[in-house]
Amino acid sequence: MTLREAICDNIFARGLLERCVGEAPKFQNPVINAFYEWQTLLTGVFALIGAYLLWVQIRDQQKQSLLARDQVTLERSRENLTARIGLPHALADLNRYWKACLEAWEREDADGRPKPPPTHALRTVMASAVLVDDETFVSMQELTINAQAFESRIDQPKGERAINFYETMVVDIARLSYLTNRLYDFGRRRAERVSYVPPTREQLEGELGRDLRIYTSDNEIAVRIQKAMDQEFGKRRNGRDVPNGTDG
Repeated sequence: MTLREAICDNIFARGLLERCVGEAPKFQNPVINAFYEWQTLLTGVFALIGAYLLWVQIRDQQKQSLLARDQVTLERSRENLTARIGLPHALADLNRYWKACLEAWEREDADGRPKPPPTHALRTVMASAVLVDDETFVSMQELTINAQAFESRIDQPKGERAINFYETMVVDIARLSYLTNRLYDFGRRRAERVSYVPPTREQLEGELGRDLRIYTSDNEIAVRIQKAMDQEFGKRRNGRDVPNGTDG
């Protein structure tokens, strides 16, 4: 009994093969004839092999995608850490400069401030800004832009300065101190991001009274600070700031 006859005699095998009874071989060559008889099964086997290989390829692509994603996450983490490393020292240098500028403001001697300004510290902030998240980037951008604008204003010759030069100067210093101090927690890894929030009058006065050690016990200093804040935020009425130009 041949293999074909044995299979065809089996009731289960007969249900799987299309032709079993009373059919002569199609080809004289037994090898070719075997391929012909088993072509349906072989086709299914090859299809299974192809499906398995495709599955292996997809799995490999998924692994590569996960590895690439992990690599991007790792690179971002390294960049974020790099951005923080030199930031606290740069912020400390900037704060020392703001305090020295405030002392020059007290004397009404803007030219007596330290020169040159700590541009290296500002460059560190600028270099860090390109490596951080979007929210912290805006905070660093505000510090950089305001610092550059401040230096440009106070570097003007005396004859070209505005009448309200010193009022603007002290508000600028308070704002720069506020922007600088808000970045400390990020630099020290106590905060993941620092969103920019415009300062209020109370916050700027707090910077002058606490962090910059300018207390309003001296009546003359208090009057000058109040005048500067009124210029920036408007005069206070019933405990609220009234924007300039709305009196009456």
